[in-house]
Amino acid sequence: MFQWKRAILAGNKAFDQQDFAQAERHYQKARLEAERQLRNPRADWDATIAALVISYQNRAQIYLNQAQYQPAIDIYWQLYRNLSQASYADWVSMEDQQRLKTIYRRLGSELMNALPREHQIFRQARPLIHALMHQDNNLDALAVAH
Repeated sequence: MFQWKRAILAGNKAFDQQDFAQAERHYQKARLEAERQLRNPRADWDATIAALVISYQNRAQIYLNQAQYQPAIDIYWQLYRNLSQASYADWVSMEDQQRLKTIYRRLGSELMNALPREHQIFRQARPLIHALMHQDNNLDALAVAH
């Protein structure tokens, strides 16, 4: 996780300096490292899920800060899909799946609060928010909505 942490810290520094292109590159690198760890059954599950969520949320925040809502929503969809796929790994316990449900609800709440309700984008994000808040893991049905 050292590589992930290094990428996140570099991304945060670039973000603070409002160098969003550089921040995006670092957060992408962090995301790739977290996804690599996710495929490792010996990796620390909680740390890996936290790294994945932080990587995606930091990327989404770049767009939210610039009122570019659609790319942020697309990033949340990607995160939702990755978490859903991760929950089906052979080594994921029922306890891990319960923690994922809590993460889903928190993500849904955060996204709902980040989007302007009067904006059309809020209506477009409703299927994703609903999926996160209600842990609807039927990706085939949700793909039609997205």
